[in-house]
Amino acid sequence: FIAWGSGAFFFVLLLHWIVFNPAVEAWVKPLLYLGTILISVYLGLYWAWPASLAKFLERRSRLPLWISFPILMTLSDYLRTQGFLGFPWGSPGYSLARWTDAIQMASWGGFYAVSFWALFINGIAYWITAGLIDNLRSKSGRPLHPLFVKSPLALMILVLPLLWGNRIRERWDSIERTLPHIEIALVQGNIDQGLRWDREFMEYNWQTYQSLTLRAGERNPHLVVWPETAMPFYMRYESRYLSQMIYLCTTLGCAILTGVPDYKTDPKTSRQ
Repeated sequence: FIAWGSGAFFFVLLLHWIVFNPAVEAWVKPLLYLGTILISVYLGLYWAWPASLAKFLERRSRLPLWISFPILMTLSDYLRTQGFLGFPWGSPGYSLARWTDAIQMASWGGFYAVSFWALFINGIAYWITAGLIDNLRSKSGRPLHPLFVKSPLALMILVLPLLWGNRIRERWDSIERTLPHIEIALVQGNIDQGLRWDREFMEYNWQTYQSLTLRAGERNPHLVVWPETAMPFYMRYESRYLSQMIYLCTTLGCAILTGVPDYKTDPKTSRQ
């Protein structure tokens, strides 16, 4: 229950921003609150069952919690991303995104490998802490020699992936220095989220990004990057804006990377 509650609370914090979307009508707000809570309670189950099963295995087979829980939690993390209800947000591995040396293992195991490593390190920290507490509480003066085994093991598991990641990163850095460089321009329009999705402001939205891109084009970039929701309309079916986008790319002589909503029609059912 504690793991379930902790997981649900974590996902509430992760998803709380959804209810503050200014583009949503006022009457929809209560449904957003309810939906955020329900989805968080559901996602919390992916924390609950690994913790419960790990505890069960510890009692029945004496398999240490610090070994079973990282394995089961990584498996749960994988299952959470699969299927129609797949939701990959909030993976433990994402917490290490800023430490490039630590995440190089993703090259062979994806972010699941990073998640497992992060969980395993925390599991060993729990193992060492629990051992220290047991020794301090013991009235018989239990020996501390197991800790001298645990600590080097923890240090090795922590440091070796970092050293390997550092070597991989430095190798690619040296290769990168020999490759031709390209100029990339990042464009971010300061448009209120509530207005961005309003069709009446479609032209204003386009003009904002077009003018900013033309200014960025003075530096002759090879690529211009817009936000993923810069154009919140079906551009493929808005011939005017699609032609203007093509003309803009042709004029600047560069590509523009962005995201737009899209749909297609099933020829058999005519459903979109």
